[in-house]
Amino acid sequence: MPKAEKENTQIIEQILALHSSAIQILTKKVMNTIQEMNPEFEIRGYPVWKAVGFRHETAGYICGIFPQKNFVQLVFEWGILLDDKENILEGSGKQIRSLILYTAKDIRKKTIQNFIEQSIDLPREKEIRKKFAEEKLQKK
Repeated sequence: MPKAEKENTQIIEQILALHSSAIQILTKKVMNTIQEMNPEFEIRGYPVWKAVGFRHETAGYICGIFPQKNFVQLVFEWGILLDDKENILEGSGKQIRSLILYTAKDIRKKTIQNFIEQSIDLPREKEIRKKFAEEKLQKK
């Protein structure tokens, strides 16, 4: 295993070690689900955020898993721009939206993959994303 990959694995293990075994298991299930559906993604541990993030080669940062005390938060970087027909994404800020997962039954693969695919298809330019997000907030 290359040094950088080993260090990243250690960072992820340190993040998980902060949580109960139930949250560790749920976090790993979410990680594995995303990796299985998107093997091309780079997975990174973010020690400052205490999160595990997923990056696409051209689209950049797509989503992150933020383990919490009693649930796992799956955050979509530009969630405000995603078509959420079921109204299951939470959040009211300018950009991110989250799925809150309490158990493995909450991991809806098709829904998660749909949000991931939408995220990949968003415009690459951050300024365009910001403009679309502002327009969406104004419509509310």
